Formats: sequence, C-alpha cells, structure tokens
Amino acid sequence: MASILFFFVLLVTVVAEPIVLGVSVTDNDIYESCEAQLWPHDEPYQCSGGVSVNLDCQKSTLNLAHTNMSQICTSIDLFWSYPVDNLTMIIETPFSKKQQAYTIELNNERVMGAISHVYRLIDGKEIEVTTKESKLIQHSDSKYQVILKLQGPPKLTYYGVFIDYDIVKS
Repeated sequence: MASILFFFVLLVTVVAEPIVLGVSVTDNDIYESCEAQLWPHDEPYQCSGGVSVNLDCQKSTLNLAHTNMSQICTSIDLFWSYPVDNLTMIIETPFSKKQQAYTIELNNERVMGAISHVYRLIDGKEIEVTTKESKLIQHSDSKYQVILKLQGPPKLTYYGVFIDYDIVKS
C-alpha cells in the first residue's frame, strides 16, 4: 500500500508542474502561473494581437518565444484585455535565434495607465524597472530574452491596456 501511495505522490508531483517552453529563469512564479492566450492578427497586421487571461488567475505567463511574432517582428502591438494582477511576458525576437543582443523599447505612456509596476526577471531575480519616462528600455539577457512582469490592479479597473514595444539590435 505504501508503494502505491508513493507512486501516486511521485506521479502527481511530476505531472502537476507545467512545462513552459523558452523559460530561462528559475523563478517559481512563472512555473506556478496560468498560461495567457495570444490571439495574433492576420496579415498585414501579424505583429499585433490580443492577450487574454482567465480572470481567476492571479499570475499569468505569455510566452512569445515560439510565436510567429518572435520570428519576424521588430515592432509588436498587443492589447491585454481585462488587465488584472500579474502578466509575465517572455519576449524573444528575430535576434534571439541568431544569438544577437537587442533592446526592447516599451511604450511606457500607453502601459502606465493600467499597470502600476513593471519588474524585470533576470538571473532568477525580480528587479523593479518601473519608470515615468516615455519609454522603458531593457536589454536582452545572456539567453537573448527579456522577461517582464507587468503588475495590474487587483480588481478589474480598465477594459484593457496596450503593450507596444519596438525591438532594436544592440
């Protein structure tokens, strides 16, 4: 009986932790979060789309690493519907696959209406990078990613928020 119980606990432990492709940090928040849904637009607007999250989820992750956007776009325009709690964005770009450094220039003026804080996840640490400047500028890490955590209000306050950023080769 004890061996069956051990096997069950082992199975639940192995199966219960989701696999998030492209994650380069060991931050437990990413692994314990819900997956955000990306709804990309069709041509000629394939570098834009909508993001939705289950409203019951307090932590969500949007992994852009294996999307068409990460392969071809150098300017991204997203609309996060019903921004509540936290959205962690794993950003890769056309430069990531080539292992070339790049910089993200987030349009801060459009984000800060609904987002109170922005954090950068790098080397397993969360660092606040919130700024009042018109652009939030972040350089890619050693894995050629930028991982940002956007903190929205705890209750629905805004219908949505635009998350627009340009990608510049460093």
